[in-house]
Amino acid sequence: MEETEETEEYSLGSTIARYFAHGVAFSLLMFLGSFAWIFAAVLLVSFGLLLGLIVGFIILLLIIGFVNAFVTGLIWSFPVRFDLKGLLGHGIVLSIVLTIAALPAFLLVSFLPAIFFYAITLVVYPFVDGFLARNVAGMFEDLEYEEEPVETS
Repeated sequence: MEETEETEEYSLGSTIARYFAHGVAFSLLMFLGSFAWIFAAVLLVSFGLLLGLIVGFIILLLIIGFVNAFVTGLIWSFPVRFDLKGLLGHGIVLSIVLTIAALPAFLLVSFLPAIFFYAITLVVYPFVDGFLARNVAGMFEDLEYEEEPVETS
């Protein structure tokens, strides 16, 4: 069985901490970015109705792809594609995966007191989101990226 690059570079504790950090950073940046997206979407819809709504959702998917590519580069140190096609695909896949992963928490809110729902979403889901976001980013890794050699004098 082959060892992955991840197990060679990071200890188990470091990997778990990175998943948590990735989930939290992604969530915070998406929360902040959602305000800009809402403003842009309102403008687009007011000018173009259905077309504006479609363009707004495409922008949202690009933002999701960009934010995850950015966070992945910071936390996991591997290059992710930053072209429009790559970011759009990244945003689509990540949106679908995170929506499916969030369904159990939304179903549990019907049966559990709200405090358990908040505990699950604040403690458990950053790990889940970080794990999923990192693996989706791996699907969009920039294989053509080459680091420039550092010259020493």
